[in-house]
Amino acid sequence: MKPLFEARKYLNNAVRLAVLCSVVGLPTWATAQSQLSPPADSPATASSFDIPVSPNDIGTPPTVLISSFFGGGLTDTITSIRANAAGQFFIAGRTTSTDMPTTPGAQRMHGGGGSDGFVAKFSADGRTLLYSTYIGTGNDEYITGLALDAAGNAYVSGYVQASGASQSDAFLIKIVDNGTSLAFTVRIFGGAANDRANDVIVTSTGTVVVVGTTASPTGFGSPNAMQANLVGSSDGFIRRYDSNLNLLSSTYLGGPFEQGINAVDVGGAGNITIAGYDTNFGNTFDNHVWVARLNAAASQVLWTSTLIGNAREEALDVRISTAGDAILGGWTESSDFFTVNDPSAGTFPGLFQSYGHNKDGFVAVVANGNGNLLYASYLNGPGIDFVRAVERGSNNDIIVFGDAQPNPDNVLSKDAFVIRFNSVLQVPQSLDYVAIVGSSLDDYGLAMARTANGALFVAGSVGGSNFFTTPGCYMPTKPSPYASSFFRRLADPEEMPEILFANGFE
Repeated sequence: MKPLFEARKYLNNAVRLAVLCSVVGLPTWATAQSQLSPPADSPATASSFDIPVSPNDIGTPPTVLISSFFGGGLTDTITSIRANAAGQFFIAGRTTSTDMPTTPGAQRMHGGGGSDGFVAKFSADGRTLLYSTYIGTGNDEYITGLALDAAGNAYVSGYVQASGASQSDAFLIKIVDNGTSLAFTVRIFGGAANDRANDVIVTSTGTVVVVGTTASPTGFGSPNAMQANLVGSSDGFIRRYDSNLNLLSSTYLGGPFEQGINAVDVGGAGNITIAGYDTNFGNTFDNHVWVARLNAAASQVLWTSTLIGNAREEALDVRISTAGDAILGGWTESSDFFTVNDPSAGTFPGLFQSYGHNKDGFVAVVANGNGNLLYASYLNGPGIDFVRAVERGSNNDIIVFGDAQPNPDNVLSKDAFVIRFNSVLQVPQSLDYVAIVGSSLDDYGLAMARTANGALFVAGSVGGSNFFTTPGCYMPTKPSPYASSFFRRLADPEEMPEILFANGFE
């Protein structure tokens, strides 16, 4: 099958709109801190899947309903996972394998570049591959985000670049399952410099919102855009499409120096919340956590906030709570994260208030109406640790997914982890559980999804062949000596509908 879009053709089709200029200011702020001591690295087996951080944090960990490898003979990574109301779930990511599982009616061959994207859909029990496709050309493609609409169509965001080149263009693709084949709608967009789409979401009204980072002076400001042109060396961008991927609006969002948008979510009012990084503060121009809320049309900034420490930090994911607050996850190198610029803030209710080593993960909650900090906590150990995904559980609990390195001197020691914070009035008070998802080699927790009925999915990449898989899963044994993708469906003990499903499933 012919690749979805021809090599380098996207450069000729990039959107370039001449528009009026406006500038969005990015006021600063700051506040609080918090730490977590990780468990020792341990191969994941049926009995050792759940390892508490300490004897005081045992809790009742999730039950593993489905656990499976997915991939081919080289390196594969799932970067996003989503599920529909029927329990069917979708995975998306990147691969260097030329023998990935694919299905009829899809792009069944690797595009020929160093890296291709892939998207796959599974039955609710995780045993049947409903469709799987490469997304790739002779260039390098990277999928960064995945979203579903009410009809079950998939939307994937990402970027494409010529092998060995630094310039890239962003893309957004809609995939419709016609039963025997897949229909693709492809939008390639960018300017003269480096452009990357980093996340995508579909609103309750069917509007598709894709966000990312651009260094292109023009190409991301539609007529009457809130910000028509690039202001810094890089800015964020927000583009809105209808369900057929007709462009509704596009705007830059940024100020002097560098900004980037890594994640997006939409609340009940339809307002758009973005999270990423900003370098506009201090004398070192380090990255700092940036979060902002816009109206549903992306034509007005309602509030914007920056969380600042004495080094670098970045938000990797954002979710909106039932109260409309923004739940952030990411990483920091600051020993005084959230406190350095606000000495009058006092003590914040973070569970873990001490910086660990190198990079620490963090979780934070900022207020709906103004972006003021409500809560913040380090999640860390002696090595390099990330919170890469966040979800809102029942009762406003917060679930985080990422990876931790217990031994800073041993790079082959990272494990993925799932942590649930018990919240009272939006402020986490304790840990319900900490669970380890890992093998004897390097494992990365990259993507998480929770459905309305409490189903919890996690995915990423796993290094060791002793990773625990469930009987009857799609791919029980590791397909590659390199890093392979994995996905799991968990029965969270705090989510009653999913517990009932778990009992029936087992």
